[in-house]
Amino acid sequence: MIMSQEQWILKGQGQWAQIARFVRQAARDGRPIEEVERGLWQTLLKLGYTLLGAYVQGVGPGNVGDTLTYEGRTLRPGRSWWRRT
Repeated sequence: MIMSQEQWILKGQGQWAQIARFVRQAARDGRPIEEVERGLWQTLLKLGYTLLGAYVQGVGPGNVGDTLTYEGRTLRPGRSWWRRT
C-alpha cells in the first residue's frame, strides 16, 4: 500500500505522541538516563524515517528520465556524479 503525504504525517504525529508517553513513563519509573537516551534514539530514528517519507511523498520520486541536462552537461543514471565524461 502506498501512503499519501498526509498519512505519513499522521503516522509521525502518532509516533511523537508515543515518544512523549515514553518520556513521561520513564520519568515516573525513575529509569536510568542511559536507558531513556537509548529508547529515545531508537524512536527518534523511526520518526525521522517517517517524516522523510512524508517529504518524499510530497516532492515525488525525483525521476527525471534517462538523462538530465544540467549546466550544459548531460548526466546519465548509474554514473558517479563526481566523474566528468
